[in-house]
Amino acid sequence: MPDCAVPANAAKEAAEKLGIRFSIADGKQGVGGGNEAAVRTALAAQPTAIIIHGISCSEVEAPIREAREAGVHVMGVEALDCSDTGGDDLFDFEMNYADTAPTSADYFRTWGRLSAEYIIAATDGKAQVVNNVGADPLQQILNDSFVETIGECSGCEIIDTVDYTTPDLAPEGSWIQQFRATLAKNPSTTAVFFPFDVQIASAGGAQAVRESGLNLVTAGGSGQSTAIDMVRDGLVTAITGSHSAEWLGWAAIDNVNRALSGQPTVPQGVGFRVVDSTHNLPEQPGNGYTTPIDFKSAYEAAWPSNN
Repeated sequence: MPDCAVPANAAKEAAEKLGIRFSIADGKQGVGGGNEAAVRTALAAQPTAIIIHGISCSEVEAPIREAREAGVHVMGVEALDCSDTGGDDLFDFEMNYADTAPTSADYFRTWGRLSAEYIIAATDGKAQVVNNVGADPLQQILNDSFVETIGECSGCEIIDTVDYTTPDLAPEGSWIQQFRATLAKNPSTTAVFFPFDVQIASAGGAQAVRESGLNLVTAGGSGQSTAIDMVRDGLVTAITGSHSAEWLGWAAIDNVNRALSGQPTVPQGVGFRVVDSTHNLPEQPGNGYTTPIDFKSAYEAAWPSNN
């Protein structure tokens, strides 16, 4: 998925700037044990450290323990440690996204809260929401924050929920079929929350809303180009979790490099902006959300030269 490929490729670019050997192992969305296989593929390369992106520790606990036993350090990015779900503390380093979001849990709580606040404002405090809830523990944290914030609005209500796992998000998969049926049985819906771009675009969520004939506020996502272009075309109201996936990749490498050098990780400044038809929309079609901050120059100025 682009949501995962962009930060991974950006991390590779950043690693090359630092002279760090870097490779990518694809978890294939967890299908057929793909996530565990990816961690073991990474471990077979005998690295100093492994970055786990978008996969919580509880999903890949066994190979992470194998990495720890082999003396390989592990850092999670957009991922919960096993200790966050009642297990052991298995990540060696904390990603530290920003001053207000030092942990992945804090980061995803912010994502859920901002999305709910936008929907509340866009419906004048009368949101009747169809929610979409993932099974991953981190997705649950995002959802809990979203639900809590909607609950603070006296005129708002979550009227139905569609549960899914990542493999369900394949085109014409079980999620989109359930989502279409949910819209059909809830004509009073005024808003839909799509947590991730894949639901909006490749899984067919925005198109399903259009086909329903309902006039809805649709919000969520992280700001990849396909979802941003749907805002431009009027198919989606807002991408409420827009963040620079490239910055995320560079930030991960900066913190891993610090940690391996015996320094603490630091707040990286990665956060969220809302993109709608009048705010933060890229000038040209085909572009995802891009931060106006020149983070690459800032990192390169701070890093030692390898020339």
